[in-house]
Amino acid sequence: MVALWSYNEHMDTEQQDKVHTNVRIPRELLERMRYLSRAHARSLNREIEVAVREYVARHADDEKQSAKQAS
Repeated sequence: MVALWSYNEHMDTEQQDKVHTNVRIPRELLERMRYLSRAHARSLNREIEVAVREYVARHADDEKQSAKQAS
């Protein structure tokens, strides 16, 4: 018998902070993300998560400026 799935004690905490969502994107963008995910040896989901995190990090200063102007 071969194990197809193994449990890791970090899985519970990693999954607790994640939610499911649906996003509509152009087919061309999806294909490019699939290409990048294969090139980086990641799942498509992980590739999208990394891209979003990088985008948010790059715009953190914008968020701080907006909060400053609002107060």
